[in-house]
Amino acid sequence: MNRIALIGAGNIGSRHLQAMARLDMPIEIYVIDSDPISLEMAWNRYSQVAAKTDQKLFLIDSLSKLPKEIELAVIATNSDVRASVVKQLILQTEVKYLIMEKFLFQRRDDYRDVSGLLNERGVMAWVNCPRRMWPIYKSIKAQLGEVSQIELSVTGSNIGLGCNAIHMVDLFSFLSGETTITVDAGQLDKEIAESKRAGYYEFTGRLTGAGERRSRFEVNSYKGIGVPLMIELRSSDYRFRINETSGVISIFRKKAEWREETASFAPVFQSELTNVAIEQILTKQQCELPSYEESARLHLQLLEAFMGFLKNEHKWEKSLCPIT
Repeated sequence: MNRIALIGAGNIGSRHLQAMARLDMPIEIYVIDSDPISLEMAWNRYSQVAAKTDQKLFLIDSLSKLPKEIELAVIATNSDVRASVVKQLILQTEVKYLIMEKFLFQRRDDYRDVSGLLNERGVMAWVNCPRRMWPIYKSIKAQLGEVSQIELSVTGSNIGLGCNAIHMVDLFSFLSGETTITVDAGQLDKEIAESKRAGYYEFTGRLTGAGERRSRFEVNSYKGIGVPLMIELRSSDYRFRINETSGVISIFRKKAEWREETASFAPVFQSELTNVAIEQILTKQQCELPSYEESARLHLQLLEAFMGFLKNEHKWEKSLCPIT
């Protein structure tokens, strides 16, 4: 029987757990969180999804209570403690596979340290940037083929650039094939806001960036409400306009003289994705999520841009970036 651990049972963690309930295999699931309220919420959400097969669920309050061997762990803690949790887990438990939530870590050194530990212990790891798994974006990538350059533009109200820009940067990397990027945070709004989570901050304004083959992206987060999340993608032969809020895509093809075609699509929720990734990992030792090393490169570019902005505009001297 496969043993799976979920570390962090907050909002996103409980959605991962709902997906685990959909796994069609005998499993033991260990949910770890020091907050009994989070554990109760996780249990309630797990109960909303009927398990398909023989499953056992254990709710525990400490990593030390995990079995000595597990197949896979999902790390859904906040970013400030994620690196230490990963290190503690790997040093005390024999684990083969990890899925980590984003934003990975707040400190530059953590990326190097975790990478070294994963390699030393032979642990395979991925990062939960799941738009790569959405059918709509897999279809767009197939249509684009081996394009030389694309432009990606994202707009919306209160996107949460600190927390969520990595999703859009990862989507850019996935669709363009660019794995090495640069990021410019010079057009962020000077005023930063406290996040919904105490001790964290968020950014609005514009992030821009480019890949080595000169594909470009921009992510625009506006203050206030009312602007739906809109993603526009341009290449020499295609234009795509994706409204994730309404679930509508407009497609313009050069060979069709740029006439607009529209179609509807359904966004895919986390509670429908984690089980797919876990099944892929346990059966094929791979999945559609970006690998840790691939995602860490993108994370570090964003981290450097945010840290530079905080230092230049807010005289920030700490060695960490307070985003989650």
